[in-house]
Amino acid sequence: MECKRIIAGLFIYAGFASSVFSQTTGKVVDTNQHPVEGATIVMQLPDSTYLGATISAADGTFVLEPEPEDYQLIVQHLLYQTRQVKGQARDAGVITLESKDYNLEEVVIEGERPFVTVEQGKLNYDISAISEKRIVNNAYEAICKLPGVQDRNGKLSLVGAKDVTVILNGKASTLTQEQLIEMLKNTSASQVQTAEVMYNTPPEYHVRGAAINIVTAKADDNTIQSELSASYSNQYFSSYSGNVNFLLTKGKSSLNVSYNPGYSHIMTVMDLASRHTYDGKVYDITQTQKINTKGWKHNIYAEYGYQINEDNELSVGYNGALSDNGKGTIDV
Repeated sequence: MECKRIIAGLFIYAGFASSVFSQTTGKVVDTNQHPVEGATIVMQLPDSTYLGATISAADGTFVLEPEPEDYQLIVQHLLYQTRQVKGQARDAGVITLESKDYNLEEVVIEGERPFVTVEQGKLNYDISAISEKRIVNNAYEAICKLPGVQDRNGKLSLVGAKDVTVILNGKASTLTQEQLIEMLKNTSASQVQTAEVMYNTPPEYHVRGAAINIVTAKADDNTIQSELSASYSNQYFSSYSGNVNFLLTKGKSSLNVSYNPGYSHIMTVMDLASRHTYDGKVYDITQTQKINTKGWKHNIYAEYGYQINEDNELSVGYNGALSDNGKGTIDV
């Protein structure tokens, strides 16, 4: 009987050791070797297949359950530049992050309201933490401030993902991605509650690959809200735009209307240089083009929603854009 107890104890110890060594660990620090708390670490296979995600602790350490032979880590934080690290060992080592140009330490909120949480593979970001501490003109600009999210020629991209799909409140939209992004540009950042960044979107979202789910703030049963904003810029010429948002909720019904007029006057300067050979001689030719464009653009979005019951909702939306196509001249 004593011998059996010893064998059982060995089996228990072996199982414990296996669980310990089946994890990938590491530490995140800044350039001064201080630990970075609240960094999100996403683990992928070399082909960008999502494996898992976690958040660094107060001492900068992190633990990931998967232990693949080859992997890559995407380390992100609001205050630091995003890093991609390739690894082949259980110990990912010390990962150093470089600070961004701006300082937003006050944005990192601890305690009952963390800036980011990881839940079932989703990185849940508190958008209000950004909009309260940074100057953002609309919801789209707030989304672009998230770690790993970038604006590339008017489209959203996500570090470590080939493509990213934007969805609203976990539901597929009849709007195209361009129309949805245009709607976000015309939506106040205060109307967005959280953004769920998913490298491997769950099946219930009906999206393949990576996605960003924009969760709007829910108003009370009987509410009237309105918001007015304006922006102005000058680069050679003046450009300006405005935004009007109106939200009405009464009982199970809601009406959301957004109108965004804008006037832009832009000049693009292009310097052209060429070398031509004629009659055995080489001629240097330089040319400067000034492309001057200006025009109005109007965007409007309206949505009516009716809460049928706890699990079903009916919504009808309209998104439109009106433009005079602008008027341009080219001066050589």
